[in-house]
Amino acid sequence: MRIKILYLLYDALLLLASPFVLLYYLLRLITVRSYREGFFERLGYIENKILRNNGIGRTLWFHAVSVGEVNALAPLVKEVKRSYPDHKILISTITPTGRATARKNIPFADLLIYLPVDLPWVVKRVVREVRPVFFGVVETEIWPNLVRALKEECIPIFMVNGRLSSSSFKRYKFFRFFFKKVIDCFSFFSMQTDTDAQRIISVGAYRENVYVTGNIKYHLNGHEFKTDQLSSLRDELGIEAPCKVIVAGSTHAGEEKILLDVFCRLKGKHPLLKLIIAPRHPERFAEVENIVAKSGLKFAKRSIDRGFKEESGVLILDTIGELGAIYSIGTVAFVGGSLVDTGGHNMIEPAFHRRPVLFGHFVSNFISVAESLEDGGGAIKVKDGEELFFKLDKLLSDGELIKKMGEAAYAVVKRNKGALKKNMELIDNFLKIS
Repeated sequence: MRIKILYLLYDALLLLASPFVLLYYLLRLITVRSYREGFFERLGYIENKILRNNGIGRTLWFHAVSVGEVNALAPLVKEVKRSYPDHKILISTITPTGRATARKNIPFADLLIYLPVDLPWVVKRVVREVRPVFFGVVETEIWPNLVRALKEECIPIFMVNGRLSSSSFKRYKFFRFFFKKVIDCFSFFSMQTDTDAQRIISVGAYRENVYVTGNIKYHLNGHEFKTDQLSSLRDELGIEAPCKVIVAGSTHAGEEKILLDVFCRLKGKHPLLKLIIAPRHPERFAEVENIVAKSGLKFAKRSIDRGFKEESGVLILDTIGELGAIYSIGTVAFVGGSLVDTGGHNMIEPAFHRRPVLFGHFVSNFISVAESLEDGGGAIKVKDGEELFFKLDKLLSDGELIKKMGEAAYAVVKRNKGALKKNMELIDNFLKIS
């Protein structure tokens, strides 16, 4: 009875918030074209016959919020499809960029949908139509009504590559009286670190259902470039051999101005230096263009110019899904969301390409990766723009140091592989007995 009351309270809060959420989506529909795609899918209406007619009972449903989660999921889904070719693969995302990334990096998926809003009558409709063999959620995305609807249909629920940041852990712990019942519905939790495992247990997971498997994001073989492909990409971007390039990936508001100031100062000592800025969110492309224009620096846009124009020192990467490749042609990499308090982003991609990695001290979303890279000698943490300038200047002045740090970064990535195999073993064990 108590859990029913808690769900009623949760649903009441959702309904109270619905007008504001609806207004937000209406504004998005008007201002952001990509949000018009899948509007009815979010309300539970899937206009696709493949899974309804042929996939019932044989659908493997994976959910990944956005770009980072999709990239983490890609190698695992590839292995699942190879091992179980007769099963259908359904991928759900929340953001348009996540969906675009899934379309590009998981082309063998049978259906891509937007996750339905977490209202009971909406999620029940989708679950009953799809009727998956299981539902696997990447990292820590827990939607109570969806979880409840899956459980009522006796559909197992997994958490893949799970993590709980300190802030998320505090929220879940505060509402443990509710989330304990939701978490009870999961069949198993595949967590990235011992800390993540202990946190999910503290929130309410049964210890025997929690496994520490490592981070799937260390598996980036799909992004590796051959020498001729690397050379071709450099030519396309207009980067000549003597040039050195800083790739600033996944930047957030407040970071671009810092990076541009650092770049201007560095240019005085390294005249052939170039900067590639890749904003984290596509809706900020125009804003970042305006920031660069106001700086007085000559710049180019990847979507229009393809690469650096003559005499331009800055390239805005205003495309989706290219950052992993672009890291491979950089000299050094700065990973954004870390000089401002957003939790940081994936440092593994530049490390995989043997590039020294720099980031700020706001890395709560990637704390274990950041510590591993820093301890392994492949990364440098900076506190502000001033320290970023001095560390970059030191690196750009020492080719041997760049090479040494790049190799150290790659060594960390290589040591941490193994999560893919462990997650596949968990899925295999389930599918073989189901």
